[in-house]
Order: sequence, then structure tokens, then C-alpha cells
Amino acid sequence: MIIIQPTYQVLFFGPEPQNPVAPISTSVTPSKGFRGQQISVVVTGNFFVLSSTTFSFGAGITVSSLVINNQTTATMLLTIDPAAVLGFHDLTTTGTPGSTVLSNAFQVLSMASGMTYPPRVDELWSPAVRKWMKDSRKHGVAINIPGRKRDK
Repeated sequence: MIIIQPTYQVLFFGPEPQNPVAPISTSVTPSKGFRGQQISVVVTGNFFVLSSTTFSFGAGITVSSLVINNQTTATMLLTIDPAAVLGFHDLTTTGTPGSTVLSNAFQVLSMASGMTYPPRVDELWSPAVRKWMKDSRKHGVAINIPGRKRDK
């Protein structure tokens, strides 16, 4: 004998139910950006609620737009002020029952003068690596990096 039981779906009409737990952010991807840049990031965590969860990276970083994708991910556009403090910034995630902080969630970097945006890989190399590459060419080692101008 087979007994078939119907399944039920609960539908809410009216305001969105409130979350009894403060939202928690666990990661930011990408986790670095340059002064003066606009960058899209994805924040993962838990207990995000569409109508009540907000995010703040502190002074110098503005959340220009925010989309709560679901309870565990949010996508946002960050605008980094050209005068933003360099280094790591905490992410404060706030909801109806409270807020949580993800320490050192996002790093603001300075774009060195003469760098392109987005920076080429060789522009991020240390001076020691640049010297090694230049010296290698002097000794007949051919190093070809697409899009890179040759040192004179």
C-alpha cells in the first residue's frame, strides 16, 4: 500500500520576517582595491536579510550599490576615495538584531605613479625582481611578457 501525502509551502504575505540572529560576514572577494577605484565585490556569510542588512568598510570606502543575492551572499560596488587610508579595513555587517565585524576584511592599496589600471603583473613586482629580470636579459636570457615594454 502506498500512501501519498501532499507537501505544503508556507507563504508570507506582508512584511518580510525578521531574522533573530545578527548577520555575519566571513569573506570578501576580491579583498584588495586601489585608491580612486570602483570595484565590485562579493561578501559571503550568513543571515543576510534583504530589507535590513547593511555593510560598511569605514571611512574612505563607500558602498555605492548593494544586492543581497540570498541569505549567504551579497554583491556590492565599492567606491574607494583617492584619499582613503591605506591598509586593512574592517567590514561591519549590520542587521535588525545587531552587528558583527570582520577584521582586516579589505585592503586599500596605493597605485604607484606611472602604473596602469588595472596594473600589469610586472608593475606589481618588487624592485629586486625587476633588477633580476633586467640583469637576466643582459646575460642572454630571453624573458617575454606580453604587453610589457622592454627596459632600455
